[in-house]
Amino acid sequence: MKTIALSAGAVLALAACATTPPAPVPQGAVQRPRSVVAPLPPSPEVATLLRRAGREDAPFYEDVQRLLGPADVARRETAGALLTYRLDGCALVLAFAMDNLNRLRLIEVAPGAVRFGDPAPGLDQCAAALEARRASSPG
Repeated sequence: MKTIALSAGAVLALAACATTPPAPVPQGAVQRPRSVVAPLPPSPEVATLLRRAGREDAPFYEDVQRLLGPADVARRETAGALLTYRLDGCALVLAFAMDNLNRLRLIEVAPGAVRFGDPAPGLDQCAAALEARRASSPG
Protein backbone atom coordinates (compact mmCIF):
# COMPACT_ATOMS: atom_id res chain seq x y z
CA MET A 1 0.00 0.00 0.00
CA LYS A 2 2.89 2.36 0.77
CA THR A 3 4.31 1.67 -2.69
CA ILE A 4 1.02 2.55 -4.37
CA ALA A 5 0.65 5.74 -2.33
CA LEU A 6 4.22 6.80 -3.04
CA SER A 7 3.86 5.91 -6.73
CA ALA A 8 0.82 8.15 -6.95
CA GLY A 9 2.74 10.81 -5.01
CA ALA A 10 5.65 10.54 -7.45
CA VAL A 11 3.33 11.02 -10.40
CA LEU A 12 1.69 14.04 -8.75
CA ALA A 13 5.05 15.55 -7.87
CA LEU A 14 6.25 15.00 -11.44
CA ALA A 15 3.11 16.65 -12.79
CA ALA A 16 3.74 19.62 -10.48
CA CYS A 17 7.14 20.11 -12.14
CA ALA A 18 5.58 20.71 -15.55
CA THR A 19 5.27 24.31 -16.64
CA THR A 20 2.29 25.90 -18.31
CA PRO A 21 1.38 24.62 -21.79
CA PRO A 22 2.81 26.48 -24.76
CA ALA A 23 0.71 29.18 -26.41
CA PRO A 24 -1.28 28.05 -29.45
CA VAL A 25 0.43 28.58 -32.80
CA PRO A 26 -1.39 31.07 -35.06
CA GLN A 27 -2.78 29.57 -38.26
CA GLY A 28 -0.22 29.70 -41.07
CA ALA A 29 2.72 30.30 -38.70
CA VAL A 30 5.77 28.11 -38.94
CA GLN A 31 6.41 26.17 -35.76
CA ARG A 32 10.01 25.22 -35.12
CA PRO A 33 10.65 21.90 -33.46
CA ARG A 34 11.93 22.09 -29.91
CA SER A 35 15.53 21.14 -29.45
CA VAL A 36 15.91 17.70 -28.01
CA VAL A 37 18.96 16.83 -25.96
CA ALA A 38 20.60 13.82 -27.54
CA PRO A 39 20.91 11.04 -24.99
CA LEU A 40 24.47 10.56 -23.84
CA PRO A 41 25.66 7.31 -22.34
CA PRO A 42 24.95 7.58 -18.61
CA SER A 43 27.56 7.02 -15.97
CA PRO A 44 27.50 3.36 -14.98
CA GLU A 45 27.41 4.48 -11.34
CA VAL A 46 24.35 6.75 -11.77
CA ALA A 47 22.50 4.37 -14.11
CA THR A 48 23.12 1.41 -11.81
CA LEU A 49 21.94 3.36 -8.78
CA LEU A 50 18.68 4.34 -10.52
CA ARG A 51 18.04 0.83 -11.83
CA ARG A 52 18.31 -0.64 -8.32
CA ALA A 53 15.08 1.12 -7.28
CA GLY A 54 12.61 -1.26 -5.68
CA ARG A 55 15.08 -4.12 -5.38
CA GLU A 56 16.42 -5.72 -2.24
CA ASP A 57 19.72 -3.89 -2.76
CA ALA A 58 18.04 -0.51 -3.43
CA PRO A 59 20.17 2.44 -2.33
CA PHE A 60 19.50 4.42 0.83
CA TYR A 61 18.29 8.04 0.78
CA GLU A 62 21.62 9.34 2.08
CA ASP A 63 23.60 7.41 -0.55
CA VAL A 64 21.44 8.81 -3.35
CA GLN A 65 21.91 12.38 -2.14
CA ARG A 66 25.65 11.87 -1.70
CA LEU A 67 26.02 10.58 -5.28
CA LEU A 68 23.52 12.85 -7.06
CA GLY A 69 23.85 15.98 -4.95
CA PRO A 70 21.02 18.01 -3.48
CA ALA A 71 17.65 17.74 -5.20
CA ASP A 72 15.82 20.76 -6.58
CA VAL A 73 12.77 19.78 -4.54
CA ALA A 74 12.93 17.52 -1.49
CA ARG A 75 10.03 16.38 0.66
CA ARG A 76 10.31 14.07 3.64
CA GLU A 77 7.42 12.49 5.46
CA THR A 78 7.31 10.06 8.35
CA ALA A 79 7.45 6.92 6.22
CA GLY A 80 8.79 8.21 2.93
CA ALA A 81 10.41 10.90 0.85
CA LEU A 82 10.44 12.33 -2.66
CA LEU A 83 13.39 13.97 -4.40
CA THR A 84 12.88 15.87 -7.66
CA TYR A 85 15.76 16.76 -9.96
CA ARG A 86 14.95 19.27 -12.73
CA LEU A 87 17.53 18.66 -15.40
CA ASP A 88 18.17 19.70 -18.98
CA GLY A 89 15.40 17.92 -20.88
CA CYS A 90 14.26 15.78 -17.95
CA ALA A 91 12.48 15.95 -14.63
CA LEU A 92 13.35 12.99 -12.43
CA VAL A 93 11.35 12.03 -9.34
CA LEU A 94 12.82 9.54 -6.88
CA ALA A 95 10.47 7.96 -4.34
CA PHE A 96 11.68 6.45 -1.05
CA ALA A 97 9.96 4.34 1.60
CA MET A 98 11.06 2.98 4.97
CA ASP A 99 12.48 -0.53 4.97
CA ASN A 100 12.16 -3.02 7.83
CA LEU A 101 15.09 -1.31 9.61
CA ASN A 102 13.40 2.12 9.36
CA ARG A 103 15.84 3.43 6.75
CA LEU A 104 14.63 5.18 3.61
CA ARG A 105 15.29 3.14 0.45
CA LEU A 106 14.73 4.05 -3.18
CA ILE A 107 11.55 2.31 -4.35
CA GLU A 108 10.73 4.03 -7.64
CA VAL A 109 12.26 6.29 -10.28
CA ALA A 110 9.95 8.30 -12.57
CA PRO A 111 11.50 10.23 -15.49
CA GLY A 112 9.32 12.86 -17.15
CA ALA A 113 9.32 15.88 -19.42
CA VAL A 114 10.22 19.30 -18.01
CA ARG A 115 7.79 21.18 -20.27
CA PHE A 116 4.17 20.32 -20.86
CA GLY A 117 3.73 18.67 -24.24
CA ASP A 118 7.34 17.55 -24.62
CA PRO A 119 7.93 13.82 -24.99
CA ALA A 120 8.90 12.02 -21.80
CA PRO A 121 12.59 11.09 -21.82
CA GLY A 122 13.87 7.66 -20.94
CA LEU A 123 15.75 6.72 -17.82
CA ASP A 124 19.08 6.66 -19.70
CA GLN A 125 18.59 10.26 -20.88
CA CYS A 126 17.83 11.39 -17.32
CA ALA A 127 20.83 9.48 -15.98
CA ALA A 128 23.04 11.23 -18.58
CA ALA A 129 21.59 14.62 -17.59
CA LEU A 130 22.28 13.84 -13.92
CA GLU A 131 25.85 12.89 -14.78
CA ALA A 132 26.32 16.13 -16.74
CA ARG A 133 25.01 18.10 -13.76
CA ARG A 134 27.38 16.27 -11.40
CA ALA A 135 30.34 16.91 -13.72
CA SER A 136 29.59 20.64 -13.89
CA SER A 137 29.07 21.08 -10.12
CA PRO A 138 31.99 22.37 -8.10
CA GLY A 139 33.37 20.03 -5.50
